[in-house]
Amino acid sequence: MLRTKVKAAHILHLTDARYFAAQYVDWVGFPLGSINAKEAKSIMDWLAGVQFVGEFADGQQSAEEILQISQELQLDAAQLPPFFDKTAAQPLAAAGLPLWKTFYMEDLSADSWAELHYQAAEWEDVCACFVLDLSACAPCESWKAAEWSTLAIFLKQFPTLLQPNLQKAETLPLLLEKCPALKGLNFLGGAEERIGVKSFDQLDEWFEQLYTEQD
Repeated sequence: MLRTKVKAAHILHLTDARYFAAQYVDWVGFPLGSINAKEAKSIMDWLAGVQFVGEFADGQQSAEEILQISQELQLDAAQLPPFFDKTAAQPLAAAGLPLWKTFYMEDLSADSWAELHYQAAEWEDVCACFVLDLSACAPCESWKAAEWSTLAIFLKQFPTLLQPNLQKAETLPLLLEKCPALKGLNFLGGAEERIGVKSFDQLDEWFEQLYTEQD
């Protein structure tokens, strides 16, 4: 089994979906702006043992459309984009749709962390989970103790999946050690080289670090 939960994000094709399902990820996310509901459903029908998340893009779908698509696909959660209006999200939560919210950070400054805490506190009453994208920040390998501590405090307060900026797969065990309250990791899918063909070398290295010894 994996040392932490994993969400396969931005899944556009069956090649990625099958790979991640074989790695026993917990969630598979579909960018419902890059692909439509019919295309997502055709991939979902091939998978078992995972939960499905609709990843909605800024300005492309209204709250009513998000609810309709989520109900049509029987999604386990809807992931809202960074600039989605909370007032529009409240009826979705009231309808019983589990909501996730995406946050981006561009740097690790004190001001950025303060803004993140403010935004998360504003949304925690309607969201089941947050997805924190740190891919634009400094690589985890360069972090100092204070930066790890600040992240760990945030993760303890708010249930969050993390999309880190990693240069080395060997950093993953350190991340898990430094952040025991982490809800899980967000790994991205990507384009195929050609239909049905894709290299998963980097992801293979990451998953090797995540499997427990008994595996």
